[in-house]
Amino acid sequence: MNTEFPVDYRWARGNGIEKMIPWLFLDYSEGEFANRVYEKEKKEGLPVATFARRQDCDDYAGFEVSDGKITNTVVYFHPSFQSKGNEYLVYARYDDFWKFMTDVVIPDTKEWADEINFEHLDD
Repeated sequence: MNTEFPVDYRWARGNGIEKMIPWLFLDYSEGEFANRVYEKEKKEGLPVATFARRQDCDDYAGFEVSDGKITNTVVYFHPSFQSKGNEYLVYARYDDFWKFMTDVVIPDTKEWADEINFEHLDD
């Protein structure tokens, strides 16, 4: 399988996006565990190549893999870590990395930033 993530994701990683709390961005090998869990729990559809995880819960994001090639389509999923099918595994699908960032990561990051007390940073 070609393990090269789409250009948009590689560009973002190459330009310094490593995390947007609560989301952490992963290298291909770091997502292999979630890929295996997704494969066990999915009822239908394509496998994924996981590229992100949320640090405070078991939410993950991965690019769909078709015919051994990582596509641009993002799957946002939450495994149950059971060895059977999970009808609630997939929260949503997005056309590409930037749509996922816009709809999920940026709002989650804003919510976290809004909850932080920044007053101590003025010292």
